[in-house]
Amino acid sequence: NTDIELVEANGNPAVSYFNKYDDTVDYVLADDVNGTSWGSVQVLDTLTDYDELAMAIVNGNPAVAYYDYDNEIMYYIRASNADGTSWGSRVVVRANDYVDSYHELFVIDGYPTIAYQRNSVGQQDDDLALIQASDANGTSWKEPRILLSSGDIGMYNSLISLGGDGLGITTYDGTNDVLYYFSYFGAVE
Repeated sequence: NTDIELVEANGNPAVSYFNKYDDTVDYVLADDVNGTSWGSVQVLDTLTDYDELAMAIVNGNPAVAYYDYDNEIMYYIRASNADGTSWGSRVVVRANDYVDSYHELFVIDGYPTIAYQRNSVGQQDDDLALIQASDANGTSWKEPRILLSSGDIGMYNSLISLGGDGLGITTYDGTNDVLYYFSYFGAVE
């Protein structure tokens, strides 16, 4: 199994991951708060090649953002209940738009938001992009916003809420081996 994410769903640990043996995106919820036993694994999607997965609690329910490497599509899927025992249909966040790796899913100002590495158009290096849903559940998404575009940036992203429409972002520049932190305030569109 690769690219494992852990959240607390309805009081219990929950894990989402890529199952490399079955080429699936999987989710499983612990039966208790300590994670001493676990429920049945749920298959959320099947992909032939994948790269990068992120999970968060969105509007009370588990949600997963993941990347279909073969088809260059970033997907998002959200559970229809707090335990994650039932899931909605996947939503295309971005398709064939230079999407790359290092996804981080977080809720900013009530909306699911994804920071990710985006290939620069006509350049060798990568950008740090931010994309936000148009609604609190993530059924549709706005256009991405490029936050940084110098060097091979946008690796190992992490987000925190700074209240309201603000967020703190860490990202790594592989060209210069530099870790950046900066804050961002304003609309993501």
